[in-house]
Amino acid sequence: ATINSADDVTPYLPCFALDGVYMAGTSGVTTLSLPHLQTLGSGGLYLDNNAALTTVDFPALSTSEGYLYFDRNPAMESVSIPTLSSITSFLYFGNGGLGGMLTMDFLPNLQSVGEMLFIGRTGSLQHAILPNLETVGTNIIIWTNTDLITTAFPSLQSVSGYFQISTNDLLQDVDISQLNQVVEGTTMQDNPMLCTSALQTRNLAGSDSTDLGGNAAVCN
Repeated sequence: ATINSADDVTPYLPCFALDGVYMAGTSGVTTLSLPHLQTLGSGGLYLDNNAALTTVDFPALSTSEGYLYFDRNPAMESVSIPTLSSITSFLYFGNGGLGGMLTMDFLPNLQSVGEMLFIGRTGSLQHAILPNLETVGTNIIIWTNTDLITTAFPSLQSVSGYFQISTNDLLQDVDISQLNQVVEGTTMQDNPMLCTSALQTRNLAGSDSTDLGGNAAVCN
C-alpha cells in the first residue's frame, strides 16, 4: 500500500493484512489509520518525510515481518500501535521521525525485534519506553538524542549484537534491570548526566566487552 494522499488510505481501510505500508514525501496527509490491519508482510511500515502527518493509528496490528521506520515527520503528535508483539526486521526512529512527541510508549506489548533497534536524533523525545521488550536480534543503538532523559526497557533480557548508548546530552536513567546477555559488547559512552555505576542490571557477563567512559563523573 503506497500512500501519497488522504484518498489513498480509503481502499485499505477494510484490510486485515498488507505486505507493507509506504508513505514518503507527502504534504497533505495528516492521519494514517488502518483500524482492521492485523499483519504486515516484508514491506513493513515506512514513514519518511511527511510534512503534515500528525497521527498514526494501527489498533489491531499484531505482527510485522518487515521493519517499522519513522524518519523526518516533523508534525507527528500521536502514534498508537498497542497490540504489536513482534517485528521480524528492525525498528527505527531517527531524525525527528516522531516530530514533537515527548514520550515513545506506543508499543506497550512489543516483545521481540528480530534485527536492530535504533533511536537517534529524535529531537524532542524525552522518554523511550518499551515495557515488554525481551529480545533484540542484532544491535541496540541509542545515539545523539539531545532531549532524551529516560530509556526504559525493564523486560529486556538478551541482545544478540552490541548495545550502544552514546552522546545523549540529558540522559539520566536507563532501566535494563533484567538484561543478562549482550553478545557483542556494551558501550555506554559520552552521556554526561548518566551515572553508569548506578545502572540496575543482573549482569553483563555475556558481553565480550564493556565501555562506560565519558559519563557522569559524580553520582548523586
